[in-house]
Amino acid sequence: MNIYFIRHADALPINMHDIASDEERPLSDEGKAQVAALAGAIKRLDAPIDAILTSPLKRGQQAAVGLAEHLGLKHLEVRECGALAPGGSSKKVAKLLRKTDAQHVLVVSHEPDLGRHTAFLIGGKRARIEFAKGGMALILSDDPVRRGTGTLVWMLTPAWLNS
Repeated sequence: MNIYFIRHADALPINMHDIASDEERPLSDEGKAQVAALAGAIKRLDAPIDAILTSPLKRGQQAAVGLAEHLGLKHLEVRECGALAPGGSSKKVAKLLRKTDAQHVLVVSHEPDLGRHTAFLIGGKRARIEFAKGGMALILSDDPVRRGTGTLVWMLTPAWLNS
């Protein structure tokens, strides 16, 4: 399975435009531009995306839907997954991926969770992996997806995507 872990893009802060909680924070204009850059990179890879999974938080959902639109994947359901919310278990994320009937999956979530999930999949208990907002990594995983079955192939930052 090809797993494209994506950290949601830049979002507005709490207390701006009546945003009352972290869960409600929408993407900023910069974040929307980061989503477009991520989609451009995925297009260049010519990856046949067949599933999109996202955190239930607004900025994650907006990033996932924006990616689907930019990639012309409106026919794909963007699945909201509680396991991808902040603080989610890496074991539950692996289980979610095992249940996904897809080979090329976009997963939109948050830090520090994406770093932990990546470390879990590649088997590095002490690995420190950090995703920038609007960053992306490709993990190739043997089936079934479990701890240590993955290989971190590459990781991209928004600065690289915009160069």
